[in-house]
Amino acid sequence: MRLFLLFALLVPAALAQPADQPVASRIEQVTVYQNGARIERFAETRLRPGTTDLVFGDLPPGLDASRVEVVGEGDFTLLGVATRRDYADTTAARPDVERLRSRIAVLDDTLAALRIRLDVLAQEQQLLLANQDLGPNTTVAEIRAAAEFYRSRLTDIKLREQALRGHMATFTAERARIAGEIGQLTGRGQGNVPSAIVVTVGTAQAGAAQFRLRYVVGGASWQPRYDARVAALDRLLDLTFNAAVEQHTGEDWQNVRLTLSTGDPYARATQPTLVPLRLGFSYPSQRRRQAQGRVEYGAYVTNPTVVTGTVRDAATGEGLPGANVIVTGTQIGTATDVDGRYRLDLPPGTRGTIRAAFVGYFDMAGSLRSDHVDFYLAQGQSLQEVVVSYSRDAMEGGVSNLPAPPPVEQVERTTTVEYVINTPYTLPSDGRPRVVEVQKLALPARYTYYTAPRVDRAAYLTARLPDWDRHGLQPGDVNLYLEGAFVGSTHLDSRTPDDTLTLSLGRDAGVVVARTQVEAQRKRSFFGNRVAVGRGYRIEVRNTRTRPVEVVIEDQIPLSADSDISVEHSIEGGGVLDEETGIVRWTRALAPGETATVAFSYEVRHPRGRSVVVD
Repeated sequence: MRLFLLFALLVPAALAQPADQPVASRIEQVTVYQNGARIERFAETRLRPGTTDLVFGDLPPGLDASRVEVVGEGDFTLLGVATRRDYADTTAARPDVERLRSRIAVLDDTLAALRIRLDVLAQEQQLLLANQDLGPNTTVAEIRAAAEFYRSRLTDIKLREQALRGHMATFTAERARIAGEIGQLTGRGQGNVPSAIVVTVGTAQAGAAQFRLRYVVGGASWQPRYDARVAALDRLLDLTFNAAVEQHTGEDWQNVRLTLSTGDPYARATQPTLVPLRLGFSYPSQRRRQAQGRVEYGAYVTNPTVVTGTVRDAATGEGLPGANVIVTGTQIGTATDVDGRYRLDLPPGTRGTIRAAFVGYFDMAGSLRSDHVDFYLAQGQSLQEVVVSYSRDAMEGGVSNLPAPPPVEQVERTTTVEYVINTPYTLPSDGRPRVVEVQKLALPARYTYYTAPRVDRAAYLTARLPDWDRHGLQPGDVNLYLEGAFVGSTHLDSRTPDDTLTLSLGRDAGVVVARTQVEAQRKRSFFGNRVAVGRGYRIEVRNTRTRPVEVVIEDQIPLSADSDISVEHSIEGGGVLDEETGIVRWTRALAPGETATVAFSYEVRHPRGRSVVVD
């Protein structure tokens, strides 16, 4: 009854509103984010004396009312800006529809007030949870009093939240019912009703006025796409930077100036708050004592663009540094830090599974259903490694086959990069991706071969690109072309801190690789209560090409994760061992027809009665 009376009181006020004046506008500029778009429209009109509501209608249904900006030029005063559903066309609105619209406006105000109250309760709860430290000298009585206080306050907050959410559900359902009734009266369904921006102006005399409207909508995105072409190994690497732009905002973009931005208007802008991190002794559950591998997820997220988490030993819970985390079936991957933490940045729409692997452990795979995934790996086997290498080598010169780049201006903002496309584009609202050329680059590169025969007995041609970061490249998929032929695809990860970026150009059968175990070094012996297990390997690389090549060879020596396990090694052929990762690297320059041979061996000692997988 109270809500009905409030509606009734507002009806006379609606009759005193300024008269509507429809104004036509056109799109001039569109900034496409990787999630959403910012539209800029231009309009001209003549104002009549007095107060007028200028209605800029037929705008996208998904227009974000909190991100509307209006700038005007002329002899008038801007009195207010609002948004609404554009249920009516340029003719006078029907009285019954206007009454329903007034009721929706009241419901919108009520829902906004309820959201504010919910936000205040959430902040109060966060404040309580962040201030639970009672200090080392707190008495039992003080602890009990504090516990009772927190229990009482948190219970009250939760009950009030529950009540507010119940009211919101009721008002939301009522709003949907009224909106459906309006849709039936106007012949438009609720899902495709356009939006309108209403600008209230006041002026003493008639005159011309110009307006620029800027607003943010969803239903638009762009993704980097690259074509990397190598005509010959004595030439520059030709890199074409394209953008796949798609939009289904509800309005066509006809012959507009386009800007591509790396920003996200919907991303959280508030800095996070840390609460005290207190350490204590943990008591492993029976499940963990059994050392079974498992995957644990955070909150459910549809199509996450960032995934973080840890890779840990399932038996001890300790983080595993240098473990590989990849998205299966792609070139997207990373390695964990010293504490076993990782972060993966994913292109929007990435689907599939995420896999964690570490030497001496069974790998684990999980689904991309959360932005936080923790892996607990069980010991038991050696795993294939995903190796990403970077270099600081000098570059080689060459010439490029690329034509002049398109007219694109790269602008670096404080936290984002924008690419201003000066060629007008037309992009219909059909959701189909259109390719927009951003820039063409001729990059100096050093071409080398890379092989890790423990994982894959093939040689991969790589291009090392120094000073790549000054070109504003973004993470994206790369199509690879070598000597005019398509050789595959990879992923360009521009978030590396290194000053040289490595692109893999695919396998080359002209460089032959063999890895064999040296039987004389394969042994198992006993010394008192300890066991010694030995292994030795020989790697041969042959260049069958008619040109000289440089080859980087990598293999591994196992690392001890337990003080009862010791590892001794021997390396031949000038290999360099990374003590942190156990990776051995050789670099060899091979003339046509030349073969290089390198070798290494290691011996693992551990107590009798304990099983250790050494290869």
